[in-house]
Amino acid sequence: ELQRRGLVRKTGEGDTFSGRAGPKEFVSVGDGDSGFGSALSYADASHSLTHYNTRLYRYADLDAEIRRLRSAVGEMKSRDINKMVMGPSREQLHGRLNQLETEMARRQKLPAGDPIREGGPENLTDYPIVFEFDKAGLPMTSRPDVQPGGALGGEASVHGAIDLKTRLRRAYVPSDKVGDAQARLQGVLGPDAKFEVIALEATDALPAGSYARRSKEATDELQQRLADNASDFVRMFAGD
Repeated sequence: ELQRRGLVRKTGEGDTFSGRAGPKEFVSVGDGDSGFGSALSYADASHSLTHYNTRLYRYADLDAEIRRLRSAVGEMKSRDINKMVMGPSREQLHGRLNQLETEMARRQKLPAGDPIREGGPENLTDYPIVFEFDKAGLPMTSRPDVQPGGALGGEASVHGAIDLKTRLRRAYVPSDKVGDAQARLQGVLGPDAKFEVIALEATDALPAGSYARRSKEATDELQQRLADNASDFVRMFAGD
């Protein structure tokens, strides 16, 4: 749908860790307790891992990563390598490069000294949001290769649109953003939309050993490992 509308993705996971390059024809969601935990892990990743939020890069680090990606893509092309057994394909790295160049172009429009131009975790203005919605009647397919309480537990695919105007039940955001999120969501979804906005910090009390807690922790570890491996892969081809 984003591709159909001509909308360029500026942040988020992208296709680096997917089996193939290019846009997905489905929406990835978390189903059940395990899926809730996996979704919470992605919310955390948006404020801790540069792969999931390009605004976490400081300006100098963003510039350096763009240079590394250009070198890596060029090296793979010169050696006629598109895909290796391990690591992202050249097409996937090129997509990541486009994403970072888009972020750099956005920052270069801002004046020197602007905190948003400088970037980094201390200058973030965005915040994570987790949607809990009514899944009744949605064309959803569960992943057969993930386990309850494991990494990506509860991950499923929805083949179609998810209408939050009628399906949204709760939204979880940082406690200091509850009012902002309530106003923004109500403005987007309209006055008839009925939902709660809950402090994300409330989920810190998920019971130890629960499917939700276990899937969150396992997914945290997986995301960090995937991000580290992708970074090592780029550095290897960039000769860094």
